[in-house]
Amino acid sequence: MRLRLAGLVMVWAVSILARAGRGLVLVGNRVAPLKYDSMTPEQRLMADHLMAGERGRRPGGPRGPFNVLMRSPEAGDFAQQFGEVMRFGTGLPKDVSEVIILMTGRYWGAQFEWASHKPAALEAGAKPEILEAIRVGKRPAGMNRDTEIAYNFIDELLTRSEEHTSELQSRGLISYAVFCLKKK
Repeated sequence: MRLRLAGLVMVWAVSILARAGRGLVLVGNRVAPLKYDSMTPEQRLMADHLMAGERGRRPGGPRGPFNVLMRSPEAGDFAQQFGEVMRFGTGLPKDVSEVIILMTGRYWGAQFEWASHKPAALEAGAKPEILEAIRVGKRPAGMNRDTEIAYNFIDELLTRSEEHTSELQSRGLISYAVFCLKKK
């Protein structure tokens, strides 16, 4: 009986995953969007994983570089799963996670990251004046404790030389960062 029930659950789960990617709407101006029915099995697997995750549950579905990543589905699936865990699967508060993403996007000049994650940061409770300071390359005032710790850590990682790593370690920031990355 248990085996039969387990088999039915497995069939149900596979059928859900098989339909999951069909709701994926890819966009692209420079690279033609793929349609689910014309994808390779590897591309469909990536689409299914994408739609089964947190991004697939968001209104409007996933947005981001996924249309391009589908061209190399093995690497793309790894990248999107890694991003999913780093954004949604850590112990960091959502506003802090989004601030970190925005700091990194600002550092690298990634306009899409800014356009995509600023609304998410505001929705998660980040203060507009903190985001504006990051946007113009200034240190924000009025950060809460978690945001300030994350800001200091990410700022040092992005803008300081490797010799500061031991200083970060001695202050316990690396240990704190590892602790925050553990799943809630």
